[in-house]
Amino acid sequence: GSVSAGQVVGIGSALAIHDQTVAVAGYTGLPGAFNLTIFIYEKIDGVWSTTNLPLTVAPPSFTLQWEMAMSDNHLVVGTPGKVAIFQRESAGWQLQQEMTGGSEGFGTDVAIEGDVIAVGDPDDTTGTNSGVVYLHTMTGPDWTLAQTLTPVLPDDPEAVVRNFGQSVAMAG
Repeated sequence: GSVSAGQVVGIGSALAIHDQTVAVAGYTGLPGAFNLTIFIYEKIDGVWSTTNLPLTVAPPSFTLQWEMAMSDNHLVVGTPGKVAIFQRESAGWQLQQEMTGGSEGFGTDVAIEGDVIAVGDPDDTTGTNSGVVYLHTMTGPDWTLAQTLTPVLPDDPEAVVRNFGQSVAMAG
């Protein structure tokens, strides 16, 4: 399509790779209302094919922060205040579930390993006022909150932990 005056266009703002599948985030739009498109490239029988997954988000400011993580059959996309989970099915990639958090920091970073998704939220002020990481597990067809991780503060009463949940990672 065409690009209007004042629109922002970008590709490669986030990337996720698993086996023979690559997901690349791209966006168009005006500040305050971006259309995020995930370009899925899959190598099947030696040939790369592509599928586009449209997602519309409206961040509160000019923040182009998208994070993605991929496992065998799931793609997790974190956007300001929202996480979308796509599942690979025989008909292609389908939106399986969307989750929202208590702050715009929800989804700042995401990770997936097997049937566990980690969602970072450094802006969440519950508990220690320093951020949290939410762990969601697959329960039947849905992803449900299993545990909320908060930082362990040192014994020093003057100690401050900031930006917990800014970055998350998982391994086997």
